[in-house]
Amino acid sequence: MMSERDELLLKDYLADALEPNDHAAVEAHLATCQGCRDLLEEIRLDDRELDALISSNPHIEPPADLHERIFDSDEFAAIRRDSAKHAAVTPPPAAQAQRFLSSSPFAAPRVLLPASGALLVVLALVAMAHHIIH
Repeated sequence: MMSERDELLLKDYLADALEPNDHAAVEAHLATCQGCRDLLEEIRLDDRELDALISSNPHIEPPADLHERIFDSDEFAAIRRDSAKHAAVTPPPAAQAQRFLSSSPFAAPRVLLPASGALLVVLALVAMAHHIIH
């Protein structure tokens, strides 16, 4: 079965975007693998169909001021500010996971203890409210 990596490699081969050694290795493999030759032909067919679809549709020119209307808008400025705030405050998920995994074996209880305490407070308040109502 083909992996996504294999398919990308064949697409790069067709686009002549591989290093010479990789290009030669793909050609050598294609000489012995019918499945990859079939996939390569499917990719070629898809590319031809896409080219035909693109060429059969008229090119629509966007309004000349579209770029300015988007990037100079208040909405875009707000999105940029929110993105910058989020990026500054929140480390990337990989960094969060790494920090959690590299911490001591007692890291999870340190995180869970305040959360369980808060849960107990909420449950106590609910019980008190229920007792007062009834």
